Amino acid sequence: MKALVLIASAPLLVLAVACSDKAEDVSETTPTNTRARTPKPRSTVGPTADIGDLFATLAPRRTLAPLPTLPPVDPQPVEPAPAGQVVVDTCINGAFNGWSGETVFELCNGEVWIQSGFGFWFHFAFRPNVLIVDTGGAHEMFVDGESESVLVRRVTDFTRTCIDGDFEGWSGDTVFVLCNGQVWQQSSYDYWYRYAYRPEVLIYDAGGGYRLKLVDEEETISVVRLE
Repeated sequence: MKALVLIASAPLLVLAVACSDKAEDVSETTPTNTRARTPKPRSTVGPTADIGDLFATLAPRRTLAPLPTLPPVDPQPVEPAPAGQVVVDTCINGAFNGWSGETVFELCNGEVWIQSGFGFWFHFAFRPNVLIVDTGGAHEMFVDGESESVLVRRVTDFTRTCIDGDFEGWSGDTVFVLCNGQVWQQSSYDYWYRYAYRPEVLIYDAGGGYRLKLVDEEETISVVRLE
């Protein structure tokens, strides 16, 4: 019984050995990679390609029409120069609020001018440059960078000093004692309240009488001198 089993299984053993030997022969004779690599064609567009050829492949060349020729532009002045002879070239000494009828202008050169022509114009600026031009018998003041102007006249009789002590405006017959020793009194009825300690004041000849005003304030009052 054992003999029959060995005889029956012998062909299978021989077949297995034969298959194993054949596999070894195939592995020894067959290369690991039998696929042949075909080289790719080299692109003509790349880092070494001419930039003109690159654009030619993307889009056709277009011829641009020439730009129209513009006529030359003559330079224009920023603002018209005032006609006449410039007699004063300076600035406003402090705040400037335009003019409103009889506005007084204290200038940086120490001169005092007053509005002599009718007109109203509001414009705030601090120490703007001004020109005063002699237009032939009259003087006109121009503010730098503005087109507005106003007729003015120079004030030669004026005093600039301060109030000696407290100032509380005026109310009818107020007396003003000044730091320079002069004493002035209100001569026309008006009421205006403003408190300040030793404020600077300007007393000037307004043409027909003297007026008093605080520096940097627009309000004025008629006054007469007592001492």
